[in-house]
Amino acid sequence: DEQRSYFVETLKEMAREGHDEEDGWKYKGKTNARGVEVEDQLDVYERKVDWSAVKQMRTVVQTSEFSCDEVFDFLREQYGFVDYGKLQNKTGNAGARKAIASGVNAHPLVIRGKDNVMGLWYKELPFPWPFEPRYWFIVQDYQRLQSEDGSSWFVCYNHDVEHEYFSKREGFQRMSIKFQGLVGVSRRPKVESSSAGGGAGGPARLTWLMNVDFGGLVPTVAVQSVM
Repeated sequence: DEQRSYFVETLKEMAREGHDEEDGWKYKGKTNARGVEVEDQLDVYERKVDWSAVKQMRTVVQTSEFSCDEVFDFLREQYGFVDYGKLQNKTGNAGARKAIASGVNAHPLVIRGKDNVMGLWYKELPFPWPFEPRYWFIVQDYQRLQSEDGSSWFVCYNHDVEHEYFSKREGFQRMSIKFQGLVGVSRRPKVESSSAGGGAGGPARLTWLMNVDFGGLVPTVAVQSVM
């Protein structure tokens, strides 16, 4: 519980709104998602951090209708069932996609509850020659919480499993994932009765925080897919 509280508070602080200059965030550019119009691409910010060799990145989107509860319920129910290979169906060449999607993808532990899901995720990325294959082994914890006004919010974090048993694997380079995740907070509609109580209603502000260190050169398809 102490570790869980630490990550919740840390990611909440990283995702806070209106403190970009104070927190060191600088505008990097736009996302380049295929099939999305230029004007609909998201702003990406980045900052240097002392706990990683690569920069942490952040992007924010506000839902038009889905609440924090609806977003969280979807993430909780889908956890452990997403086909990683499908994430590359519009990125890179067929050979690279096949190589990446063919790697071992396993959740050796999943504990699912009404307001949380926790799991371990092991994933191999067997990159084509001349790139060295990669793998990650991370803990993932998704939690739904309540603000003082009764509205729902949630934190989903991904972080390396830090134990000597999992630090190395012959023939692979381990990737590092730290303080990565999604923070969702309720955004009340501007036109709303003051008598309205808390709960699920209203759109959600979703902040995606990312930090992935590949530990060297990798195919562009891998960077685009994982990002």
